[in-house]
Amino acid sequence: MRKSQWSDIKLAFDLIETDAAAAKEKFDNLNKELGGRSYVAMYGSALATEKLIATDPKQERNAIQAYRVLVNFGSKLPKEILKPSLQSVVSLLVQSGRVRMAVSTLEKYLPHASDDTELSVLLVDTHLKNEDADKALSIAETLDQDDTDVKILKARAYQVQYDKNRENAAVLEKAVNVLSSIRDKDVGTVLVLGKCLQKLDRVDEAMGVFSSAVAEGILPSVFQRPDIYTPGLTTRPVW
Repeated sequence: MRKSQWSDIKLAFDLIETDAAAAKEKFDNLNKELGGRSYVAMYGSALATEKLIATDPKQERNAIQAYRVLVNFGSKLPKEILKPSLQSVVSLLVQSGRVRMAVSTLEKYLPHASDDTELSVLLVDTHLKNEDADKALSIAETLDQDDTDVKILKARAYQVQYDKNRENAAVLEKAVNVLSSIRDKDVGTVLVLGKCLQKLDRVDEAMGVFSSAVAEGILPSVFQRPDIYTPGLTTRPVW
């Protein structure tokens, strides 16, 4: 690649935020000049297409296809491009309701980046979105058990199992144990832990969790808690 072409690629990346359509055109032209197999130009075109979704929702399908073409290169693709491409295509597939396809996409291409914990965590999360708690747990057990994100995902998996069988209180106990082991709890973690304890009829312990959270400045008051929250990797509540 000539120096001038690298300069053009940099300019095209800078253009994505202000004029995604023009950026995509530049990336596509550069890819043609480079024989149609420039990973960097193809990635830039995919990013620009994803940016266009905000003003043209029909571009979602094109963005998914662009990323899928990229990840199809598998091990030939530099990890710096493979990882964000996988993250983007999975996110887009989930948003479009194609969670099973998101799972299969990750399972197919993750072996090319099997040492990436963040992608493995994403696979666990995607299995949970697909309501497959057993598969999510089987993968989570292979990850760092001291990692906070892994703990939260395991707790979510136990809750999914409990929701499918309300008589299985043992899995809810597991969720309580995992969440209790998290040192730096945020609002979401506290809420989920408290709710799990309440479901187990351990009301006094739940109130103790909320009281401690108030003392630590996590909650404003024991009696002023958000009633709606979205458990997840960041476990931030919806106020």
